[in-house]
Amino acid sequence: MKQLKFVVLALTVLMGISFTSCISSDESKPTGGGVVQVTSSYWSTSVTFLADDGITLVPTATSVDAVESQVGFTFSDTKVAYITFEYDPDSADNADSATSKKLVVTLTGAVPVDAYTKVESTYPGASNDSISTSPIIRLDDVKNSKPMVLLGDGYLLTGINYFLSSYTHRFTLVNYAEENSDSEIVFHLRHTGTPEESNSYTSEDLFYYYGPHYYYFAFDIRDILNPYRDMTSSVRITIIADVNTSNSVLDSSTPEQSYSIDYALN
Repeated sequence: MKQLKFVVLALTVLMGISFTSCISSDESKPTGGGVVQVTSSYWSTSVTFLADDGITLVPTATSVDAVESQVGFTFSDTKVAYITFEYDPDSADNADSATSKKLVVTLTGAVPVDAYTKVESTYPGASNDSISTSPIIRLDDVKNSKPMVLLGDGYLLTGINYFLSSYTHRFTLVNYAEENSDSEIVFHLRHTGTPEESNSYTSEDLFYYYGPHYYYFAFDIRDILNPYRDMTSSVRITIIADVNTSNSVLDSSTPEQSYSIDYALN
């Protein structure tokens, strides 16, 4: 199972933050990588990244332009991305990184992980009530043995393992308000597309070879989550998914599996 990859070797030493190294573009410099929330300051349109551990990564403008040109997307259209970078721990910009929890980095790669997801608040039978056409294998443990983690103020990130061959896979979290309670939000994970004819590969198998955007998926649940902030100090978030560990067949005999985390709101 994948463990969520966050941030930087130097900060691991200085702050004790958990880290797994990632892609390197220059072996002479420390490197890092992981899933981050794409942010910017109120007074600036410059891109910054917020990692799950509370570290802010400040990429150089030239590296942002270079990566956007290479990969063909803009960070302004992306809320959650998987990035790779390198940095200079001896530079003046990073002299106070341990205290400030900010690190100036040179971006070396990026891919959005919210491109093929959406969230629907609806009711059974409604026109926007998405129906699955394929099962998943499982939601993997992405961090600290949890199947999902919340980034920033409400981006739900999970690692979805599913059979993968050729078509574009899209995922929707459907929320029926009638199933929610004062202490729990329930989502149904809908996996849509044409079922795979081949079941030789999974998204987890291809993670390192073709990219994390086949494996990590982020959902913007802020509109559903925010009302709970005034009602309770914590909420349970549950995802119910159709699971088939053998092949991509989804029928009436396919079982459902529930995955949950408890999230502190304040």
